[in-house]
Amino acid sequence: MRLRFPLSLKVSLWLLLNVLVLAAVGLGFLVGQGGIGWSGLIGGGGGEHVQALANAPAAEAFGLAPEKRRGALAPYAGGL
Repeated sequence: MRLRFPLSLKVSLWLLLNVLVLAAVGLGFLVGQGGIGWSGLIGGGGGEHVQALANAPAAEAFGLAPEKRRGALAPYAGGL
């Protein structure tokens, strides 16, 4: 006796298989481009943009006395 599966189950399994294959290809692409971890995130284009955004307030507050830093960093705190 041959076991028969409904068409909806067959379609669902093929869909799941395709999603898993696409996820594996995407993960392989990400690992190949920058690796997994913080170094891969920071080393890419997005990481360079975030680093440039962080350098502006850091450079402004670097030479100031601790009591003056809060006033110098106040314009950057608007988004928080």
